[in-house]
Amino acid sequence: MSLELRWAAEADFDRVAEARLRCYAASPAEFSKYRDNIYSGQRAVIGDHLLAERDGQAVGTATSLSMTMWARGSAFPAQGVADVGTVKTHRRGGKSNERGIASQVMNELLRKARERGQVVSALMPFRASFYEHFGYGLAERRTEWVVPLSILPHGDFTGFRYATSNDDAQLIAARQRLAERGQCDFQRTIETWRFHREKFWNGFDMVDQPKPGGPIESYIHIQDIKRDDKTMVRVVDRGADSFAAFLRQLHFLASLRDQYSAAVMYLPGDLDLNRLLKEVQIPHRPVEHATARAYPFTRMQLRVLDHKRFLEGLHLPKNVTGKATVAIKETEGELNTLRIELSDGRMTVTKTSDAPDIEVTDVQWASIATGDSSATTLARLNLIRVRNASVLPVLDSLSVGPVPFSNQHF
Repeated sequence: MSLELRWAAEADFDRVAEARLRCYAASPAEFSKYRDNIYSGQRAVIGDHLLAERDGQAVGTATSLSMTMWARGSAFPAQGVADVGTVKTHRRGGKSNERGIASQVMNELLRKARERGQVVSALMPFRASFYEHFGYGLAERRTEWVVPLSILPHGDFTGFRYATSNDDAQLIAARQRLAERGQCDFQRTIETWRFHREKFWNGFDMVDQPKPGGPIESYIHIQDIKRDDKTMVRVVDRGADSFAAFLRQLHFLASLRDQYSAAVMYLPGDLDLNRLLKEVQIPHRPVEHATARAYPFTRMQLRVLDHKRFLEGLHLPKNVTGKATVAIKETEGELNTLRIELSDGRMTVTKTSDAPDIEVTDVQWASIATGDSSATTLARLNLIRVRNASVLPVLDSLSVGPVPFSNQHF
């Protein structure tokens, strides 16, 4: 029989949990974990879980989350793709006349996103090259920092305390401010916050409230980890209203040096943390003194589904004006040729049949549109075709500002 794809009702939740179990788990003993995550309703609701079935057996699954993403000062309806999987007995074993199960699942997820009017679709891939087949490009720059506490800056962190349930409203407000200022970050509901706190974080929430009764200016979630036989403090989640608030977080971590050897934290790829440390060196050779280590990595991929709504919603530098015609080759075979006019910090987008100045795939366009990489950089790497280099500054304006960085995992 051909593959059947359907969006699960509540009566199917156990079946969804079993499919996830057979996709990811090490043993049947983990079933209750997958079941509880689905029934909690803290991330996904009825209609978000996709089941792939063949001959009455669940062989694949995925989840389509309805989220809100902030980019260059505007909010966009977004799809968060999660839990994509094929059960272990059905991988790379599809019938010769059809695409694989995971591929059919991804096509249905994209159809669902367009049906819901979502402007972008984002995911955290297990293998980026697989999702490039569906038009997803890199849209996040992150660095994992491992910093000995002895070289963190010392200073005042008065106002740091353990969070309580009474802080939830302020935490949501602080998290919202962070999302609105960021690039490709997502709003977080209190339900999602509690979901991560209960299921994954397994540590302590701290808040920074310098003035009693005043606003919470930063938050941090920490947990203990072991690396190289050393106990380290891992910053799982964090946010700060200002540089001063971020510095107080570093002061707080430095105060823990009698308990931990180092701090592990994840920061945007354009934040040079080493310049704030007592030892600025990131060594090029083995050394005996304490130094930080930095590991850049990619995580989120994104596909722009509605180019006009996305580009016209962005707030861009006002000192750049100009026009560019861009041809975007979509994975499905369609060629979207757009006339982009930039003036006073806003773009106007119309479809056109004119010859393009720039030709890109949807994969590379995702990186340009989100500012993960500039058009000039991709042209230098010969990853896009440039017929008229004079229009590159118009597209480069998309990369001015914070680099893409998501504080939300899905």
